Amino acid sequence: MKSFFDGTKELAVGIYSSHRPLETQIQMNYLSGTEADNKVSEILAKHTVSGQLTGISESANYSSVIVKVNGEEYENCVTENGEYSLQLNNGEYSLKFVFGDWGASVDVNVDGDDVSGKNATLVSAYTVGDTTVNGVELKNFTNNDLNQHAALTDEQQAALLGQDHKFTLTGSVIWAKEQYLLQNSATADDFLFKLDMRRTGLAESDHIATGIVVTDGTWRIAFMAITWEKYHVIMQVSRVEAVDGNDLMYYDVGHNGYEGDGSETLTLIRKGDALYLYSGNTALLKISSNGIEGLKEGAAFNTGIPEWYGQAAASFFNGNKELAVGFYSMHRVVNVELTLTYLTGEAADSEIDKLLNPASVASAEQVPFIKRKENA
Repeated sequence: MKSFFDGTKELAVGIYSSHRPLETQIQMNYLSGTEADNKVSEILAKHTVSGQLTGISESANYSSVIVKVNGEEYENCVTENGEYSLQLNNGEYSLKFVFGDWGASVDVNVDGDDVSGKNATLVSAYTVGDTTVNGVELKNFTNNDLNQHAALTDEQQAALLGQDHKFTLTGSVIWAKEQYLLQNSATADDFLFKLDMRRTGLAESDHIATGIVVTDGTWRIAFMAITWEKYHVIMQVSRVEAVDGNDLMYYDVGHNGYEGDGSETLTLIRKGDALYLYSGNTALLKISSNGIEGLKEGAAFNTGIPEWYGQAAASFFNGNKELAVGFYSMHRVVNVELTLTYLTGEAADSEIDKLLNPASVASAEQVPFIKRKENA
């Protein structure tokens, strides 16, 4: 290809085909000289896209906000008071603004002119609300009914936004599915979502089925710890429009939960093109384009798993898809205290590595213990 530009060479263009079984309508536009120069200048021209970011406290310094333009990061384009400005060519863009746990997004179409007033309100990653995943709008729901909107009270949301990200769901849902997605969690990046659950009722009849939900806007996968049938952790796969339970299946992932003090910790990790589910530090499942793989030694997870479970889960990784997360219940007759940890990008890397590679992060406290054992 470099030989095209050895000296001042002439170049010719035309139409070429290697396979054309059907009649093809072609429209050509060929420009040269001044006309071509003007058209190229128009295409390559930069236009200013600007707006105002709000949502954090009035005293916040927005200058460290990272702007992602169609996934590509831009820095140093936001002022301290939240005004931002970008130089972009003609085209359609998705702008995402990231500020620690806070984020926002806005779509922009640049067509020959500057675009102003593309304002955005940053929302905490711990805000529960309806969201959009891969272009699909998803609403939180309760009582097996997509039209019954689920929302936290102002007090619950305030507690969730607090330093500990902890709040209490009151026990009221009996054999009725409910979904609470994190409004700003849709991402194609790596993430870690940990849900600590502690039920306050410990009587044998005080049952609960609560856990993590993840969705790509087409399928929903819920991982729930239940307090009956020996406290199993189960998985439910369904299309996002299926909530009545008639066409859902549940599968035991081969691990017990909610034992002892009535608490359980589930963690869902996205690392590259795979999802990993943990209970505490125990790896339970891996989900990738190859389907679902049981990771717990001795668990019979892969025995009799419905084929469409794996197909649905594998579809999460057809392309660079966004995934959104939240918490989910199908039975909750007691209060449950939930503590959330949600990390993405670089902030999640070290925590993900601790779970995926535990041997590489052995703590210093473990070494004296081993030595004491040897000296005993």
